[in-house]
Amino acid sequence: KVGSGTLLKQEYLEIPLSYGSLTVQLPRKESSPAQGSPGTVSVQRLSHHVPKSAQKQLQKAMKASAKGDLNEAIQHLQRALEEDPYFVEAHNNLGAQYLKQSRIEQAVATFRHAESLDPESARIQSNLALALLTARQPEEAEPHARKALSIQPASSQARYVLGCTQFALRKELDDAARNLSLVAAEFPRANLLLGALLAQKGNHREAEAKLKNYLGSANPNDRELVNRMLQSLMKRE
Repeated sequence: KVGSGTLLKQEYLEIPLSYGSLTVQLPRKESSPAQGSPGTVSVQRLSHHVPKSAQKQLQKAMKASAKGDLNEAIQHLQRALEEDPYFVEAHNNLGAQYLKQSRIEQAVATFRHAESLDPESARIQSNLALALLTARQPEEAEPHARKALSIQPASSQARYVLGCTQFALRKELDDAARNLSLVAAEFPRANLLLGALLAQKGNHREAEAKLKNYLGSANPNDRELVNRMLQSLMKRE
């Protein structure tokens, strides 16, 4: 299946807290690498004819990515773009592969190029926001996350990324909490951010409940931080 692009792998954004460094895990939920539901179909995608040779290269890239061979995936995507420089899906997927390899500047540049070709793609806007967050540029990420959500209001990824961005910027924190609450069932780590927000507002019991909720599904790297946060909250009671 040739979708509108990938939803990126789990990436991390470190945000300083009084408890230590909070590493925000960016999502890997709505699709796996090299897949994705098309969502809103833009005029560009409807009007642009992609040569079969370029589509075959994209399909080969998707198979290589699924096997974990990122270098091979990148080679196929580059060949697809040699066949069709305006192949939006190939640009978007190439950006995802670069981000998986922590080639962040290349990822951002590739997503920006994809955006120039199809600015009304919610998936591209959301992926660009993720890349900019990974690049520690939440100010630049915010408008792209907002645009993704305005194009596709049902996108839980876009809402989660916007909530993470607002948290990182320390702005509109009530709205950040609302956004994170709406997607916490799908993205459990939203409870970690919600716990931090509630603790900062002095709602210690609610913060403790969110953190305990998350602790059951927390990855090993998070558990130490969550336990430190819980211990700090208990001392304040």
